Amino acid sequence: MFKIKLSSLTGFKKYATAFVLGALMTLSLPPVGAFFVLLLCVPALIWLTRQSQTKKETFLTGWAFGAGYFIFGLYWVSVALFVDIQQFWWVLPLSAILGPAVIARYYALVPLLVWRYRKNEAAYALMFVLVWALIEWVRGHAFTGFPWNLPGYTWQHVTPVLQANAVFGIYGLTLLTLLWAAIPAMGRRLAVVLVLLFALVAASGWAR
Repeated sequence: MFKIKLSSLTGFKKYATAFVLGALMTLSLPPVGAFFVLLLCVPALIWLTRQSQTKKETFLTGWAFGAGYFIFGLYWVSVALFVDIQQFWWVLPLSAILGPAVIARYYALVPLLVWRYRKNEAAYALMFVLVWALIEWVRGHAFTGFPWNLPGYTWQHVTPVLQANAVFGIYGLTLLTLLWAAIPAMGRRLAVVLVLLFALVAASGWAR
């Protein structure tokens, strides 16, 4: 039912929903670390973008999601200005709105780059996650890099899974996190494999 409702959204309602989902996904980050939020936000974004009728629409949907994610997730950058807000008040709109909106263009590229796979739901979901993980790596390295708010950070309070950092690094853990989060949008066989992979990673981390 939820998937059908998302797929039927168009125009402003679609972009507003994407923005809210992006804002909601910030709850998966420290200090909250509600990793289960990803199971809603990641598949929902996949379903929203897959039903786009044009490349422009899918680009804007991804951008709206990224805008919500970074505007609410990077609030702490603006908090620092209040040390001397009388002098730096003019920077506030740039740090709170414009900067995150520009960074959100990284997320806008994800659905655009996987546009060709939209006719196959499982293939689209898998490629979406792979490209998303690659974009996170690019974001962390391009133009001196901005590796903040990576999805892999969600495991702060789940030490057994967090141990995967020692093997895969934060970008590898981010890829795994996105794969696990996208399970509701994956085909049944791949979903089973991913669940088993999660169990293996968690068990290995617990043993470590």
